[in-house]
Amino acid sequence: MLLALQLAIACKVLLNSTTEDIQVREEVWQRLTPEELSAAITDVEDIARPPEDNYYDELLKQWRSVRRFLPKLLSIIDFEGNQAGQNILEAWQFLQSIEGKRNPLMDAAPLKIVDKKWAVWVVDENGNIDRRAYTFCVLGQLLEGLRRRDLFVSSGERWSNPRAKLLKGQAWESARTSVCRTLELAPKPEPELKVLQKQLNQAYTKTAANLPQNSEVRIEVDKKGKETLTISNLDKLDDPESYLKLRDKVESLLPQVDLPEVLLEINAKTGFMNEFTHLNESFAKVKDLSTSICAVLIAQGCNIGLSPLVHWSQVKEIRKKSIELKNCVKLRENKQLKDFISL
Repeated sequence: MLLALQLAIACKVLLNSTTEDIQVREEVWQRLTPEELSAAITDVEDIARPPEDNYYDELLKQWRSVRRFLPKLLSIIDFEGNQAGQNILEAWQFLQSIEGKRNPLMDAAPLKIVDKKWAVWVVDENGNIDRRAYTFCVLGQLLEGLRRRDLFVSSGERWSNPRAKLLKGQAWESARTSVCRTLELAPKPEPELKVLQKQLNQAYTKTAANLPQNSEVRIEVDKKGKETLTISNLDKLDDPESYLKLRDKVESLLPQVDLPEVLLEINAKTGFMNEFTHLNESFAKVKDLSTSICAVLIAQGCNIGLSPLVHWSQVKEIRKKSIELKNCVKLRENKQLKDFISL
């Protein structure tokens, strides 16, 4: 952070209109040394990423962590999907087929799910497919497919097939009239589809008529010659006075509690931290393990690290003093034994 601030100092000198062009370097060297400026540039380049640079390289470093649960996931869960999720299912089935093989043949891997961002990591310059990058790509698409409900697990609850819960056959025919009356819909789909078709046509016609006069919407051509629709950002609307008063009133009614205390209180009522298992799959011998788990959850969830959550208790201080006392006793006994031997 200090190096980044030093770089900001140099940029302020560069942007200062009162500094002559020939004096810019001299002004910068008066505030920073060349070594400090070079270190600041290196620091910023290590932290910042260009828009086209993704986090995939950091993700690939977690390969060993993924391998801890992936084999069981591949062997236990059978995913299903609709037509939109078939490409993901093919990739998932390929991962199942190569599981347990040290050097599988990756040329047969389905590549339809690999987008442009992942392509540079999955396929190298020689056309070889990287197993780790391909696996992470499939896992990412798998999660997205579950969120879109294109994939599902029939035996599950949260991720089950939503279409399986729809009424079918005689059950639907019996409930059709009451359901349509409640929703104020026609019993047959044709009238409703005609209404939607009319609304869609009106929306297209209105948009086409207003497009030439609307300066906020335009068609631009990108570097590859592809036309794209560009819409200007909307101006921010100020919050109304009534909303500000309501927000302040609600905030004044909320109790001021620490987030760790909330987690510990919920654990006391539900015992959810007991569901965490030790790395060696046995019970941990650490005292007050729930407090440590709470600290880790807060550190990871809030991205603040463990340092703000560390607190030296009186127990540790007593233990430290007791150790020092024992050391004093041991030294005194050693001195007495030495004096006895010298006699």
